[in-house]
Amino acid sequence: MRILILADIFGIESIPTELITKDTFILEPYKINKSVTNETLLYNAFIEKSGHDNYFQIAYKKTIELKPDIVIGFSIGGSIAWRLSNFKISSKIICFYPSQIRNHLDIVPKVKTTIVFPKKELHFDLNRVKEKLTSKKNVNLQNSTELHGFMNKKSINYNKDEKFKFIKNILNNFYK
Repeated sequence: MRILILADIFGIESIPTELITKDTFILEPYKINKSVTNETLLYNAFIEKSGHDNYFQIAYKKTIELKPDIVIGFSIGGSIAWRLSNFKISSKIICFYPSQIRNHLDIVPKVKTTIVFPKKELHFDLNRVKEKLTSKKNVNLQNSTELHGFMNKKSINYNKDEKFKFIKNILNNFYK
């Protein structure tokens, strides 16, 4: 089973190793300076060096090339995975806390797409976004009890127990 993981602004080091198999390809949003750990600085570097549309184009081309069975995205990678759901280029997509989804609510996924939302988002009304998504075909919404970044050991919102709950869910329900 081929898996494409779309990393967040922290890059490859933020990906839960439990999700990586011999057939996993990890795509980073840009060449990340691993010595920088401040989220604001990393986000600003992402916008300056890549940006959302460029990351989407790179991810789209990589998806066409790899033909993955599953695409998993975290944060910015989750937002890009959501945009990829508009095309039939994998079997399943999993988006973790894709905050930019709020700017792409017109998408109707062509593949089974699971979206894992944090308990709240600081920059938009999460309930309004969920309302828009609940009636969409191929969409499964899941809610975390933790904040944006709970899967990322480099995030201030990292939560080991919540991370393992969702990893178990992925391994049992998607990696088959």
